[in-house]
Amino acid sequence: MRDARSASAFIVAASNSARTQIRDENRAPPSSQLSISRIQQARPYAIPRGSCVRKRRHSHARVVSSFHDSSLFGVRRSSASKIPIVSSESFRRTKKFHIGCGAPPFCNIRAEPRQNRRASIRDDRFRCKTTLMETRKNESRATPFFLVGIFAYVSEAASCPACPRSSGAFMTSSAMSPEKILRSLTRRHLTDGRLPKGALKEASRRRAEMLPLFLIAIEKYLSASAKVRAESPTPVMLIFFVLGEWGDKRAYRPIARLIRCPEFTDHVEFEAAFDEIGHRVIAAVFDGDPEPLFDAVRDPKAHRIARYNILVNAIAMLAYQEKIDREVVANFLVDIYEQLDDYPIVWLGWASLAAHLGLSELRPLVLQAIAEERFDGYEIDEFDADLKRAIARPDTEYINEDFSPFEGAYEELKAHLP
Repeated sequence: MRDARSASAFIVAASNSARTQIRDENRAPPSSQLSISRIQQARPYAIPRGSCVRKRRHSHARVVSSFHDSSLFGVRRSSASKIPIVSSESFRRTKKFHIGCGAPPFCNIRAEPRQNRRASIRDDRFRCKTTLMETRKNESRATPFFLVGIFAYVSEAASCPACPRSSGAFMTSSAMSPEKILRSLTRRHLTDGRLPKGALKEASRRRAEMLPLFLIAIEKYLSASAKVRAESPTPVMLIFFVLGEWGDKRAYRPIARLIRCPEFTDHVEFEAAFDEIGHRVIAAVFDGDPEPLFDAVRDPKAHRIARYNILVNAIAMLAYQEKIDREVVANFLVDIYEQLDDYPIVWLGWASLAAHLGLSELRPLVLQAIAEERFDGYEIDEFDADLKRAIARPDTEYINEDFSPFEGAYEELKAHLP
């Protein structure tokens, strides 16, 4: 019996010794062999209670899914902020770990192999909740572990007086550069793809920086040959409407030269937009001098439809808004009688402007133009009807045109383009 008991005790002792040896072999290597220099050098980032670590998709590892309390992972509380802080000693029980100390300092943790987890985690400080229900319960109050590093990096950079990022420039690093804005506005046709809303809004936000670049782009467009203007992609079409949104008077004379360019006003798919809202852009940037517009009407190289629209829309709108005196307009219509070419539509604009402004003193000149067959089917009765309506309601925008102020470029184009 005594020999049996001795043998049994020997077997138990041998079993315990073997179990201890296996456990010691599976334990983590000494801390001197661990690559923890980065952890010791890095500042310990505060982790709010309830912060969670996502479960990595490795077949050989399991990651703690949530912090249960301040005892988990050796979390200690700082005396100043009362926030749990993870120190380097906390991770020494894990077999492998790595903390990348880049910018921002993301933290990637790999825990022990599944078969060794129970052998190495014995005390209550390493309790964890891995069930889906508990994880969902903590999600509402948990901050993902990798976001903690981002928040710490942002707050540290913003509070560092020596760091150039503290000025907030790094927060706007994703903003579009002027070159990128111009590339986004450049297109072969106005309806090529969606309107670049982001570029339009960013250009408006940086108006002081972009205005000189826009005016330079217009000058380059005007200095190019007719073939290049007609065939090459350009940002000028969208720049035209952006300048109308800004209403900067410095853009008036470049725009007045631009509308004399037939490759611009008669550009494929741009002509309709210019006919409908171009006069409102001109009125928005008008600086008080009507001569550039009068020169555009006189210019035989300008497109005849554009000249008509300048007469009946742009000049008429400025006269309704009392930005141009009606007597000045009347003198201009008399002066250009001998200067206009034989395009009937230009003459139609000439007579329509006189009627819409109630310039009855020009009726004899209209009769003379009809006798000289300057018009194509235009009769004096039409002129008299428009003239009578304008005299009866001189302050009413009775003609079928929109004389409202120009608003946002994106909103205006979106409403008028198909």
